Amino acid sequence: MTGSQERSTRTDGGIKRKRKSLAEAERDAADPWLTLAEIADELRVNPATVRQWASKGQLKASRAGVRKWIVRRSELDRMLAGPTANITNVDGFTRVPAGAS
Repeated sequence: MTGSQERSTRTDGGIKRKRKSLAEAERDAADPWLTLAEIADELRVNPATVRQWASKGQLKASRAGVRKWIVRRSELDRMLAGPTANITNVDGFTRVPAGAS
């Protein structure tokens, strides 16, 4: 069994449950999951803005329930480190910040 596979174990009632492997638990600790609300609070933007980034594909999010979306910290860092010379507004026009050439 490799480090990324899950192991099935039996409880006393005979119900199968899955337990995370050590490597997966270490990854979760090193690269935590964030909710869209946590990202909005951290960046001081409206949660609707973060949802829009996810729906446009600018921020890769995973569904963690009916209404809950989660994002890896590394994915947020990747998006924030992306090109910032040109900014596209909601209206579809590309704006170049003042002072950028």
